[in-house]
Amino acid sequence: MAVDRYIGRVRNEFPELDGLRRLRELILHVSAMYREDAWFGATRLNKVLYEADHETYRRLGKPITGIVYVKEKQGPVPREMQGILRDMQAEGLITIRHVPHPLTSQRRLRRVEPEKKADLTFMTVDARHVLDGVIMARWGESADSASARTHGIAWEIANMRDPIPYEAAFLSDRLITQEDIERTEELSRRFGWGSY
Repeated sequence: MAVDRYIGRVRNEFPELDGLRRLRELILHVSAMYREDAWFGATRLNKVLYEADHETYRRLGKPITGIVYVKEKQGPVPREMQGILRDMQAEGLITIRHVPHPLTSQRRLRRVEPEKKADLTFMTVDARHVLDGVIMARWGESADSASARTHGIAWEIANMRDPIPYEAAFLSDRLITQEDIERTEELSRRFGWGSY
């Protein structure tokens, strides 16, 4: 099996999760869910995988796959994603096609199409709920819009090809308000926090 070539090479922050197998199943599932979405391509696949994994970690304390995501120009991507997709296509699990972009004939989307039904029996009900929520929220979204959303503080602080840790899910891209400052000062006085 081609997966064996990646054991030891694909970094996994949560080795107990068998992340590579889970990632392959998620690729099949997410691609199947977006089969009728004209805007779905490889960039969106990467974004949904990243968001589902990191949002599940933020909400539940454990990601779905635990695979390491790295900073790329288009946004966070599972490390070794190209090799994984290439192997999945060689195994007949997916087909990768270049399809017309919905807005212009000058561009094409690289679409991953599943050739097999995903096995998601490893997922908890709560993790599946988060995954399905991300999939529904991103329906019909362009890659440019998805990139703008995933190029937040977690992406900004990493160097190109560096990992984006799961703990970055707790960072906020929201601007600090005057109310935030006042609340922090109030808590600081109440609990005797000093400045550092």
